[in-house]
Amino acid sequence: MAIPRRPGSRNNFPRAPGSSPLNTMTNPRMSRLFSRSAPIFAATAILPLIAHGLEGTATYSPAESNVAGKYWVKGESGSGNAATAIDGDLDTAWNPDAGDAVLTVDLGGAYDSIHKVRLHFSDDNAVHRYRLQGSSDGENWKLLADRSERSSPGGVFTDVFSQPGMRQLRLELPDGHRGGVREMEIINYLRPDMKNGSDTSEQGGDNTAYHYHAGNEPPVEGIRGGRYRDPGSIESGNNFFGLTKDLGWDVTRLRVWNDPRNEGNGDRSGYPGNCSPENTLRVAKAVVGAGQELAIDFHYSDSWSDPQNQPKPYAWAGLGFDELQQTVHDFTHDFVAKLVEQGTTPGIVAIGNEITNGMMWGSEYDLVTPYVDHHHYYTSGLHKPAPGGGVKWLKHEEAEGDTDSPAYKEFLESIRNLALLIDAGNRAIRRVNAEHGTDIESQLHFAFNVFERKGDQIVALDTEEVFERVMTLVNTLKSELGSRSGMVDRIGISYYPDWHGSYDTLQKNLVEISRALPGVTLNIAECSPKFRGRVGTPRDDLNHPVGFQYSIQSQGDDTIDLMKLINDIPNNAGDGVWPWAGTRVFATGRGDDGTLRASFKAWNDAFAKNVLEDRISLVAPAGEDPALPETVRSLDPATGEVREVPVKWDPAPEDAGTDYTVKGEAQVEVPAEGRGEAMTAVTAVVTRIPGPTE
Repeated sequence: MAIPRRPGSRNNFPRAPGSSPLNTMTNPRMSRLFSRSAPIFAATAILPLIAHGLEGTATYSPAESNVAGKYWVKGESGSGNAATAIDGDLDTAWNPDAGDAVLTVDLGGAYDSIHKVRLHFSDDNAVHRYRLQGSSDGENWKLLADRSERSSPGGVFTDVFSQPGMRQLRLELPDGHRGGVREMEIINYLRPDMKNGSDTSEQGGDNTAYHYHAGNEPPVEGIRGGRYRDPGSIESGNNFFGLTKDLGWDVTRLRVWNDPRNEGNGDRSGYPGNCSPENTLRVAKAVVGAGQELAIDFHYSDSWSDPQNQPKPYAWAGLGFDELQQTVHDFTHDFVAKLVEQGTTPGIVAIGNEITNGMMWGSEYDLVTPYVDHHHYYTSGLHKPAPGGGVKWLKHEEAEGDTDSPAYKEFLESIRNLALLIDAGNRAIRRVNAEHGTDIESQLHFAFNVFERKGDQIVALDTEEVFERVMTLVNTLKSELGSRSGMVDRIGISYYPDWHGSYDTLQKNLVEISRALPGVTLNIAECSPKFRGRVGTPRDDLNHPVGFQYSIQSQGDDTIDLMKLINDIPNNAGDGVWPWAGTRVFATGRGDDGTLRASFKAWNDAFAKNVLEDRISLVAPAGEDPALPETVRSLDPATGEVREVPVKWDPAPEDAGTDYTVKGEAQVEVPAEGRGEAMTAVTAVVTRIPGPTE
């Protein structure tokens, strides 16, 4: 059935003058920039999804990511060009000298969920023998696969295994090996402990009932749903939070505004769904009641904070800097303590929102960047009385790389002020932990723009210059915080393609931040995969070609790409993806007929309940068909057990030529409960050659 779209959803946000419909339909940053006067809404098992319950159609399978081609993965060998075995190009090959040969691959860090290696040999018709081993330290090796006694020809081999903490792989070819290795795919799977979720602060003012089936017809046993304001909803989780918990989200983030105001005129907002401390305490009970982990995002303002706009709370505008630090500490401590005391202990608390350019800007406002906004806080002069935590990037530019110049020293001093405010919040969180025996993690949240807005113009920045600034900020904060209460526990990054560029740009930022801050967990703290519209210009979305049509299917595909990207960070440092305003991104309907789009299935189906030996390579004489294997190997990632499972093969094609494929289905058994989907598809690739096979 067609579900009416509820008023006020992201897709009905007013469009900025001169912007394209694409940029505002599902892009929360554009929505925030141009719609801020609108009212603002302030351990259940994951079950198999029932067909046709969600709006639209979409199909997803367990996510696989080949880390062999990542820039931080390196290969070495005593002979031949080892890099060509892990370059993602089947037209190149590692061709070692005759005799025993060894290819060693360093993954750049430890991985818990690399469960598959697929080898492509140069000669499909030869008999290939090898051993594959894994190690966490480069000294102690575990045998992952042994095909040293193989006697039949074939060019592609798939091995499944489990070795948590693996950092190195070693491929050993015996003397007499034939040809080289065209490619060594190293497949990473989503870790089952990823914390996916969303900032759904808007739920505080939402009066729609959300169910698996719109209208809850028919009800689905084990999958909750309902209206947030219904009696008993908070305790039972029969609301949006329970529904999304049951179908794949683990965390809900709620933002906090000190004294909610309209940023255009400074008037207070009394809307019952605003993000005031009082309303956030109320919504937090529903989040925790549904079994989700609670995350808190302090904006330290009375309205939106982002890279273009970081006003102080109006009540704090005149405080001297020392008093501002103490006030940040006390406000943070007291609110987090209230959450703990009412039984809604948060797992994560962010100290500021998208603070790339600092937070709580004061008298330094005009020295931050050329791309700032000027709302009521600025035009009324509230920024003038006292300094804040704005980063003076204009002084960084003025220094032109001269780190001894007065301008650069002033720039560093501004980061020091930011660090002092962060430290105040961090100390407050640690104080709550000490007082209550909790284990709340502190987080910093950044947004690294490679596109900026100045008036009606979009300005493209140099991505390498942006990266240099990213690392300057991160390393300076590391030093400043390290000399105080210490670095925070987590880093969150916002990602909207039309502001932050390509996946490659995002991944480089994440990986290099992780290298600079070992032990710190990273996640994508905001995103908004689109479900409709099209790519009109390259700047709209560098991950898709111009003309690409978004759909419910592509929304889930893009979501899975982000999950793979964060999951691929070495040392298991990546931990989850959080869409911003998740109701508006993934939900639809109004009144009693709210539901989720079928793209939501990605949050469950991208996880693997088993890992399958899914590709078989066989060789036969011309005119003959080889005997297909009766079984393939299947790994249970939860236990590390590898079993032989039977395969039902389709008939070989009647008009098969020299090369053909046969599809099969592995008869696997996986638990019905828990996150993920079973892998069952198997493909046999058959090559016919003239004359006898070796």
